[in-house]
Amino acid sequence: MKRLTIGLLAAVPLCVTPFASAAQETIHPTYLIRQEFVKPAEMDAYETETIRWLDDLAESAAAEDLQWVSVYGPELGYSYIIPIQGLAGFDRARSIIGMTRADAHARWAKSDGPTPVEHVEQSVIELRPELSYLPRTVALNLDLPFRKYHWYHVIPGLEADFEGIATQIVDLFGGAGIEHGYRIYAYVIGADMPLYVMVERASDEADYASRTARIRETVGDRADALFGRLLQFARRVDVMEGSVRGELSFPAMGEGPPVP
Repeated sequence: MKRLTIGLLAAVPLCVTPFASAAQETIHPTYLIRQEFVKPAEMDAYETETIRWLDDLAESAAAEDLQWVSVYGPELGYSYIIPIQGLAGFDRARSIIGMTRADAHARWAKSDGPTPVEHVEQSVIELRPELSYLPRTVALNLDLPFRKYHWYHVIPGLEADFEGIATQIVDLFGGAGIEHGYRIYAYVIGADMPLYVMVERASDEADYASRTARIRETVGDRADALFGRLLQFARRVDVMEGSVRGELSFPAMGEGPPVP
């Protein structure tokens, strides 16, 4: 799995300065994203302790109704994608995760080995259904664990232009009867905004390549032209891959919410 950067500017880590923007009320499904970046040599220890943390959390009354799906990718870190209801839900989820995670990190600090987590980043995204193309044939569960992410760092002031082209892509895919969809989310809390992320799903990397090839056979030239126009409104585009980790989700495998 690798990260690519398209554009003139060098890539920088996602959400370098968490909570750089003022909080906004949202009207569509919204998610708190907590990313924990772990030293490669400590990943096994991290996952073992995380599973212990999840067991503790399952017995905690404070975590009632809390749920998330975890996605891992080398450039994503361990990403916990937590559905929230407005800013009150954001504060509650951030508080619970922060406090209980601090307890788990304290256990690492008392152990003989180094603390696996190098740093933590947090952000909030909101689904933009009018910019997304998700027909009924796209599953909303863990049967499609592979994720391809495109982060569009839009030029400030050109958000409406970007969104206008995105809706044209939705119309193109719908008119052509494209079988596979994607979702677009806008960042409402985070760094380096305005920022949109397009999320595509597949069973694995080979399945994703096959789906992409079928889409190109149907709308290749027209889609290329529209996606090319999207790039005109972006400072850069970061492309990353990841996979759903059901055993690190809460509740565990297959019981959690749909994941972006």
